[in-house]
Amino acid sequence: MEAGNFKDALSLLEKSLKMNKQVMGEDHHSNCLIFIAMAHVHLKLKDFESAINYLFQVWEIYQAQFGATSLEVGKAYLELAQAHLKKKDFGEAISFQ
Repeated sequence: MEAGNFKDALSLLEKSLKMNKQVMGEDHHSNCLIFIAMAHVHLKLKDFESAINYLFQVWEIYQAQFGATSLEVGKAYLELAQAHLKKKDFGEAISFQ
């Protein structure tokens, strides 16, 4: 897939996120699915910091809404660990597993 297609995907995801925030609210957990999709696109573009920032937002929202021991928070930790692995930041990856 060409980089332009990833940029198009990000643009559409940003529009989707904006609409979802308007309807559901800034901190609604449904935004997390869009954040995760955006993070995956950033990982494909090797923009690791942006991906990790989106995934950290997912972790914060899930933690606030579902609690520290929830399945959702566990999935957020896994996503963060995988992003750090792709970044080859193995120390950070281990801290999230």
